[in-house]
Amino acid sequence: MSADRFVDWTEHSRRGFVDQQVRSGALPPSEAEAYASQQLTALLPQGRSTRGHHFWTVHADGDEVGTLWLRVRGDGADREAYVFDVEVAPGFRGRGLGRATMRAAEDASRGLGARWMRLNVFGHNTPAIGLYDGLGYRTVAAVLASSLDRIGEPSDQGPSEVRLSVRRDAPDDDEIWVAERGGVEVGALRMRAQRRSNGLHLDGRDFFVTRVDAAPRVVAAVERLSRDRGVVSLALSVTEPGLRHVCEQRGYVLTAQLMQKRL
Repeated sequence: MSADRFVDWTEHSRRGFVDQQVRSGALPPSEAEAYASQQLTALLPQGRSTRGHHFWTVHADGDEVGTLWLRVRGDGADREAYVFDVEVAPGFRGRGLGRATMRAAEDASRGLGARWMRLNVFGHNTPAIGLYDGLGYRTVAAVLASSLDRIGEPSDQGPSEVRLSVRRDAPDDDEIWVAERGGVEVGALRMRAQRRSNGLHLDGRDFFVTRVDAAPRVVAAVERLSRDRGVVSLALSVTEPGLRHVCEQRGYVLTAQLMQKRL
Protein backbone atom coordinates (compact mmCIF):
# COMPACT_ATOMS: atom_id res chain seq x y z
CA MET A 1 0.00 0.00 0.00
CA SER A 2 1.41 3.38 -0.99
CA ALA A 3 1.78 6.23 1.49
CA ASP A 4 -0.95 8.25 -0.26
CA ARG A 5 -3.35 5.32 -0.33
CA PHE A 6 -2.64 4.64 3.36
CA VAL A 7 -3.98 8.07 4.35
CA ASP A 8 -7.36 7.46 2.73
CA TRP A 9 -7.50 3.83 3.84
CA THR A 10 -6.82 4.70 7.50
CA GLU A 11 -9.94 6.83 7.80
CA HIS A 12 -12.02 4.28 5.87
CA SER A 13 -10.82 1.48 8.17
CA ARG A 14 -11.55 3.53 11.28
CA ARG A 15 -15.07 4.30 10.06
CA GLY A 16 -15.64 0.63 9.31
CA PHE A 17 -14.57 -0.34 12.82
CA VAL A 18 -16.94 2.24 14.32
CA ASP A 19 -19.80 0.80 12.28
CA GLN A 20 -19.01 -2.77 13.34
CA GLN A 21 -18.83 -1.80 17.01
CA VAL A 22 -22.24 -0.14 16.82
CA ARG A 23 -23.86 -2.93 14.80
CA SER A 24 -22.58 -5.57 17.22
CA GLY A 25 -24.05 -3.66 20.17
CA ALA A 26 -20.64 -3.39 21.81
CA LEU A 27 -20.66 0.42 22.03
CA PRO A 28 -23.02 3.34 21.34
CA PRO A 29 -21.99 5.56 18.37
CA SER A 30 -20.24 8.38 20.27
CA GLU A 31 -18.17 5.97 22.33
CA ALA A 32 -17.42 3.78 19.33
CA GLU A 33 -15.95 6.84 17.59
CA ALA A 34 -13.63 7.60 20.51
CA TYR A 35 -12.67 3.93 20.98
CA ALA A 36 -11.82 3.41 17.30
CA SER A 37 -9.57 6.48 17.22
CA GLN A 38 -7.87 5.43 20.45
CA GLN A 39 -7.24 1.90 19.18
CA LEU A 40 -5.84 3.09 15.87
CA THR A 41 -3.41 5.44 17.61
CA ALA A 42 -2.34 2.74 20.07
CA LEU A 43 -1.82 0.10 17.38
CA LEU A 44 -0.08 2.33 14.83
CA PRO A 45 2.00 4.92 16.72
CA GLN A 46 4.30 5.24 13.67
CA GLY A 47 1.48 4.91 11.16
CA ARG A 48 2.33 2.87 8.08
CA SER A 49 5.89 2.36 9.39
CA THR A 50 4.84 0.76 12.68
CA ARG A 51 6.97 -2.32 13.23
CA GLY A 52 5.33 -5.67 12.54
CA HIS A 53 2.34 -4.21 10.70
CA HIS A 54 1.81 -4.83 7.00
CA PHE A 55 -0.63 -3.11 4.62
CA TRP A 56 -1.58 -4.21 1.12
CA THR A 57 -3.90 -3.21 -1.65
CA VAL A 58 -5.44 -6.24 -3.37
CA HIS A 59 -5.55 -6.38 -7.17
CA ALA A 60 -7.32 -8.62 -9.69
CA ASP A 61 -7.28 -8.20 -13.48
CA GLY A 62 -5.71 -4.76 -13.15
CA ASP A 63 -8.27 -3.39 -10.68
CA GLU A 64 -7.81 -2.60 -7.00
CA VAL A 65 -10.44 -4.85 -5.43
CA GLY A 66 -9.66 -4.67 -1.70
CA THR A 67 -7.28 -4.01 1.15
CA LEU A 68 -5.55 -6.02 3.88
CA TRP A 69 -3.93 -5.11 7.22
CA LEU A 70 -2.21 -7.67 9.39
CA ARG A 71 0.40 -7.77 12.15
CA VAL A 72 3.05 -10.46 12.50
CA ARG A 73 4.63 -11.04 15.90
CA GLY A 74 6.00 -13.76 18.18
CA ASP A 75 8.72 -16.33 17.69
CA GLY A 76 9.06 -19.94 16.64
CA ALA A 77 5.96 -22.14 16.75
CA ASP A 78 3.92 -19.31 18.32
CA ARG A 79 4.61 -16.71 15.63
CA GLU A 80 1.24 -15.42 14.44
CA ALA A 81 -0.23 -13.24 11.74
CA TYR A 82 -3.27 -11.39 13.09
CA VAL A 83 -5.71 -9.92 10.57
CA PHE A 84 -6.94 -6.53 11.77
CA ASP A 85 -8.82 -5.56 8.63
CA VAL A 86 -9.58 -7.26 5.33
CA GLU A 87 -12.11 -5.94 2.85
CA VAL A 88 -13.26 -6.56 -0.68
CA ALA A 89 -14.69 -3.40 -2.26
CA PRO A 90 -18.50 -3.52 -2.66
CA GLY A 91 -18.43 -3.58 -6.46
CA PHE A 92 -16.26 -6.71 -6.50
CA ARG A 93 -18.01 -8.88 -3.96
CA GLY A 94 -19.64 -12.19 -4.77
CA ARG A 95 -16.83 -13.29 -7.12
CA GLY A 96 -14.72 -15.37 -4.73
CA LEU A 97 -12.25 -12.55 -4.17
CA GLY A 98 -12.62 -12.70 -0.38
CA ARG A 99 -11.44 -16.30 -0.38
CA ALA A 100 -8.64 -15.49 -2.84
CA THR A 101 -7.53 -12.54 -0.68
CA MET A 102 -7.35 -14.71 2.44
CA ARG A 103 -5.37 -17.36 0.56
CA ALA A 104 -2.93 -14.67 -0.57
CA ALA A 105 -2.76 -13.34 3.01
CA GLU A 106 -1.90 -16.81 4.28
CA ASP A 107 0.87 -17.15 1.68
CA ALA A 108 2.27 -13.74 2.62
CA SER A 109 2.13 -14.64 6.32
CA ARG A 110 4.05 -17.87 5.75
CA GLY A 111 6.66 -15.82 3.93
CA LEU A 112 6.92 -13.62 7.04
CA GLY A 113 7.51 -16.67 9.22
CA ALA A 114 4.04 -16.96 10.79
CA ARG A 115 2.83 -20.38 11.95
CA TRP A 116 -0.71 -19.29 12.84
CA MET A 117 -3.33 -17.06 11.29
CA ARG A 118 -5.75 -15.44 13.75
CA LEU A 119 -8.58 -12.96 13.39
CA ASN A 120 -11.60 -11.61 15.20
CA VAL A 121 -14.96 -11.55 13.44
CA PHE A 122 -18.13 -9.85 14.67
CA GLY A 123 -21.06 -12.13 15.39
CA HIS A 124 -23.44 -10.36 13.00
CA ASN A 125 -21.04 -10.84 10.07
CA THR A 126 -22.32 -14.27 9.09
CA PRO A 127 -20.91 -14.18 5.50
CA ALA A 128 -17.40 -13.68 6.89
CA ILE A 129 -17.87 -16.44 9.48
CA GLY A 130 -18.97 -18.79 6.69
CA LEU A 131 -15.95 -17.81 4.61
CA TYR A 132 -13.50 -18.49 7.43
CA ASP A 133 -15.18 -21.78 8.31
CA GLY A 134 -14.78 -22.86 4.70
CA LEU A 135 -11.10 -21.93 4.75
CA GLY A 136 -10.44 -24.13 7.79
CA TYR A 137 -10.49 -21.55 10.58
CA ARG A 138 -11.77 -22.74 13.95
CA THR A 139 -13.36 -20.74 16.76
CA VAL A 140 -11.20 -20.68 19.89
CA ALA A 141 -13.11 -18.06 21.91
CA ALA A 142 -16.52 -16.43 21.70
CA VAL A 143 -17.82 -13.23 23.28
CA LEU A 144 -21.50 -13.38 24.25
CA ALA A 145 -23.36 -10.39 25.65
CA SER A 146 -26.74 -9.40 27.01
CA SER A 147 -28.41 -6.70 29.05
CA LEU A 148 -29.37 -7.98 32.48
CA ASP A 149 -32.96 -6.77 32.18
CA ARG A 150 -33.39 -8.95 29.09
CA ILE A 151 -32.01 -12.04 30.83
CA GLY A 152 -34.36 -11.82 33.81
CA GLU A 153 -33.75 -12.87 37.39
CA PRO A 154 -32.18 -16.33 37.93
CA SER A 155 -34.27 -18.77 39.95
CA ASP A 156 -33.36 -19.78 43.49
CA GLN A 157 -30.41 -22.15 43.36
CA GLY A 158 -31.25 -24.25 46.39
CA PRO A 159 -28.84 -26.23 48.58
CA SER A 160 -26.12 -26.56 45.93
CA GLU A 161 -25.94 -22.81 45.34
CA VAL A 162 -22.76 -21.41 43.81
CA ARG A 163 -21.19 -18.50 45.67
CA LEU A 164 -18.71 -15.98 44.34
CA SER A 165 -15.72 -14.45 46.07
CA VAL A 166 -13.89 -11.46 44.61
CA ARG A 167 -10.11 -11.13 44.55
CA ARG A 168 -8.34 -7.95 43.52
CA ASP A 169 -4.98 -9.40 42.51
CA ALA A 170 -5.47 -9.08 38.74
CA PRO A 171 -3.59 -6.56 36.55
CA ASP A 172 -5.13 -3.34 35.24
CA ASP A 173 -7.51 -3.05 38.21
CA ASP A 174 -9.44 -6.12 37.06
CA GLU A 175 -11.09 -8.44 39.56
CA ILE A 176 -10.97 -12.22 39.73
CA TRP A 177 -14.37 -13.72 40.51
CA VAL A 178 -14.04 -17.25 41.91
CA ALA A 179 -17.07 -19.54 42.00
CA GLU A 180 -17.35 -22.16 44.73
CA ARG A 181 -19.93 -24.82 45.44
CA GLY A 182 -19.77 -26.74 48.70
CA GLY A 183 -16.33 -25.29 49.41
CA VAL A 184 -14.92 -26.50 46.07
CA GLU A 185 -13.87 -24.14 43.27
CA VAL A 186 -16.01 -24.77 40.19
CA GLY A 187 -15.14 -21.79 38.01
CA ALA A 188 -13.55 -18.35 37.69
CA LEU A 189 -13.31 -15.34 35.41
CA ARG A 190 -11.45 -12.05 35.17
CA MET A 191 -13.85 -9.13 35.29
CA ARG A 192 -13.31 -5.59 34.03
CA ALA A 193 -15.78 -2.77 34.69
CA GLN A 194 -16.53 -0.09 32.10
CA ARG A 195 -18.60 3.01 32.80
CA ARG A 196 -20.47 4.02 29.64
CA SER A 197 -23.03 6.65 28.81
CA ASN A 198 -25.87 4.16 29.37
CA GLY A 199 -24.58 2.67 32.63
CA LEU A 200 -22.07 0.24 34.11
CA HIS A 201 -20.94 -2.71 31.98
CA LEU A 202 -18.79 -5.71 32.86
CA ASP A 203 -16.50 -7.65 30.54
CA GLY A 204 -15.74 -11.16 31.75
CA ARG A 205 -12.59 -12.72 30.31
CA ASP A 206 -10.81 -16.05 30.76
CA PHE A 207 -14.12 -17.52 31.91
CA PHE A 208 -14.01 -21.23 32.71
CA VAL A 209 -15.84 -23.86 34.72
CA THR A 210 -14.35 -27.09 36.03
CA ARG A 211 -17.53 -29.04 35.34
CA VAL A 212 -20.09 -28.39 32.62
CA ASP A 213 -22.96 -29.36 34.95
CA ALA A 214 -21.96 -26.47 37.23
CA ALA A 215 -22.02 -23.91 34.39
CA PRO A 216 -25.70 -22.82 34.71
CA ARG A 217 -25.28 -22.09 38.41
CA VAL A 218 -21.97 -20.28 37.87
CA VAL A 219 -23.49 -18.04 35.17
CA ALA A 220 -26.50 -17.34 37.40
CA ALA A 221 -24.18 -16.39 40.28
CA VAL A 222 -22.25 -14.00 38.01
CA GLU A 223 -25.52 -12.38 36.94
CA ARG A 224 -26.71 -12.07 40.56
CA LEU A 225 -23.52 -10.34 41.75
CA SER A 226 -23.56 -8.07 38.69
CA ARG A 227 -27.11 -6.97 39.49
CA ASP A 228 -26.13 -6.28 43.07
CA ARG A 229 -23.47 -3.90 41.74
CA GLY A 230 -25.87 -2.02 39.49
CA VAL A 231 -24.52 -3.45 36.24
CA VAL A 232 -26.72 -3.03 33.15
CA SER A 233 -25.04 -5.54 30.81
CA LEU A 234 -22.53 -8.37 30.70
CA ALA A 235 -20.14 -9.56 28.00
CA LEU A 236 -18.59 -12.97 28.67
CA SER A 237 -15.65 -14.42 26.73
CA VAL A 238 -15.79 -18.23 26.74
CA THR A 239 -13.73 -21.00 25.17
CA GLU A 240 -15.71 -24.08 26.25
CA PRO A 241 -18.64 -25.12 24.01
CA GLY A 242 -20.67 -26.25 27.05
CA LEU A 243 -20.34 -22.86 28.72
CA ARG A 244 -21.20 -21.09 25.47
CA HIS A 245 -24.34 -23.23 25.15
CA VAL A 246 -25.44 -22.27 28.67
CA CYS A 247 -24.99 -18.56 27.89
CA GLU A 248 -26.95 -18.87 24.65
CA GLN A 249 -29.76 -20.64 26.51
CA ARG A 250 -29.85 -17.72 28.93
CA GLY A 251 -30.36 -15.30 26.04
CA TYR A 252 -26.82 -14.07 25.42
CA VAL A 253 -26.02 -13.09 21.83
CA LEU A 254 -22.76 -13.74 20.01
CA THR A 255 -21.01 -10.42 19.44
CA ALA A 256 -17.59 -11.61 18.28
CA GLN A 257 -15.42 -14.67 18.00
CA LEU A 258 -11.69 -15.33 17.74
CA MET A 259 -10.78 -17.76 14.98
CA GLN A 260 -7.48 -19.34 14.04
CA LYS A 261 -5.83 -21.62 11.52
CA ARG A 262 -2.48 -23.37 11.54
CA LEU A 263 -0.45 -22.35 8.50
